[in-house]
Amino acid sequence: MPSIALHRRLSTKDRMVKWGITNVLTCPMCQLEDEDIDHMFFGCSFNVGIWNRLLAWQGIHITGLDWQGEIQWAIKHMTSKNSTAQVYKMTLAGMIYHL
Repeated sequence: MPSIALHRRLSTKDRMVKWGITNVLTCPMCQLEDEDIDHMFFGCSFNVGIWNRLLAWQGIHITGLDWQGEIQWAIKHMTSKNSTAQVYKMTLAGMIYHL
């Protein structure tokens, strides 16, 4: 699942509309904006709240990133094998899977 997200291949509403599966673009979580990968992880107030709480629990305080920015930040800061990096990677994978 994380590799699908890294390559922007998740079945977000914008992609499902292109495939003809649905004609509804609205985010099912916040019901406020159209859902694409950036909105899903960093624009949806519901999901952003969860993600920020998970990061704060780990002592990580970053804000204002989009999907690509988050991936670049993770590559720069979380590529080691220490416990902080491992917990972050598991948290990100869990967030991707459950959204």
